[in-house]
Formats: sequence, C-alpha cells, structure tokens
Amino acid sequence: MIAELAVFNAAVATIKEAANHGKDIVAMGKSLAALFDAEAQINKRLQENGQSDIEAYLAKVEIDQKMDELRTLLKWTGHWEPFMQFRAQQKKRRDSEAQAIKQKVAIRRKKLFDAIFIIVVALSALTAVGFAFWAILAFKRGGV
Repeated sequence: MIAELAVFNAAVATIKEAANHGKDIVAMGKSLAALFDAEAQINKRLQENGQSDIEAYLAKVEIDQKMDELRTLLKWTGHWEPFMQFRAQQKKRRDSEAQAIKQKVAIRRKKLFDAIFIIVVALSALTAVGFAFWAILAFKRGGV
C-alpha cells in the first residue's frame, strides 16, 4: 500500500503545482488519471484482509486529507463541477468493466459446468447401456 500512497501523493503534488502555475485542468489530465487509479487501488487494498486496522485507518485519513486539499484547489480554479462529472464517468466506466469481467467469468463457469454435466450424463448412459448388454448376454447364456 506504500507504493499506491506514493503514487497518490505524487499525483496530488503535480496537480497542486500545475494549478498554482495557472495551468488548465487539461494539463493535469495524466496526474488526475494517476490520482484516480491510485485512489481506486488504495481503496481496494483497504478492503482486503490481512492488514492492520491502524494501517488502513492512516491510509484512509491521508487520502481524505489530500482529497480535501484537491477539492479546495479545484473549487478555487473553477474546475470542481467538471472534475466531479469526469470522476463519475470514470467510476461508471470502471464499474461497467468490472461487471463485464464478472459476466465473462460467470459465462465461462456455466459452460464448464455444462460440459462436465454432459460428460457425466454421457458416461452414465454408456455405463447403463453396457450393463444392459452384459445382462442380456448373460441371460441368453443362461447364467446370471
């Protein structure tokens, strides 16, 4: 998580520097993308098990503080509303990509289950047919 926090902090610093020099939000595009990606990765890591509560809490506090600073900066530069719209679009895109991946996995699992089911049914049918032929032959020979 330290690497993700470092990327997040670097993106925030770059955005602040660009805003302080009067650059447009377009010039901050890569930094904003890096910020979103790092924030998403950090939030994902915070939900994982095997991490101490204090470590997760401190990471969350740091993210919240930096996002507050960024919010203030973007409000002063007049980019807050477009930023929030862009962020919502990015979240929607990421969510739809994750949903598409889940659907592909579910389809793949269903196909695998269906294939295994067909194989089991076919083997069972062949076994039953084989047993029936054996029983018929044994009966014809007179010894069952």
